[in-house]
Amino acid sequence: MLSVNKSILLISFILFFTISCYKSNLKKESNIAGLNDTISAKEFYEMIDQPNTIILDVRTPEEFNKAHVQNALNMNFHDSLNFKSNIEKLDKNKTYLIYCRTDRRSGKTFNLMEQNNFKRFYILKGGSLALKESNKTLSMDTIR
Repeated sequence: MLSVNKSILLISFILFFTISCYKSNLKKESNIAGLNDTISAKEFYEMIDQPNTIILDVRTPEEFNKAHVQNALNMNFHDSLNFKSNIEKLDKNKTYLIYCRTDRRSGKTFNLMEQNNFKRFYILKGGSLALKESNKTLSMDTIR
């Protein structure tokens, strides 16, 4: 009887550990970071002028040239040769507001920054489409 209880306890522990590891890996492999790491268009506008804040646009140069948030730094996510090394060169102590068109590329960028021990970085939920749909008018001062 004692050995049956030990076996059940051992199986329960292994099952619990396996599920915990699986859930942990799901977040890491996700394209979009957890909800606490995303900010709304309103929060984006509130944070945009804070000291030591960098606006990181990870769209292609073509998308960037059509329209972008003023003073945004463009790093092409699809530049497979340079993107990762360019991210690694950024100052890890600054705050980064990351956006792309929807938030798929920014989610993957978020994961890369997390792996490289950046301290403060947020994804604009909904990307540039959310900026366009927000209640604030996007003037030439905000988006070019």
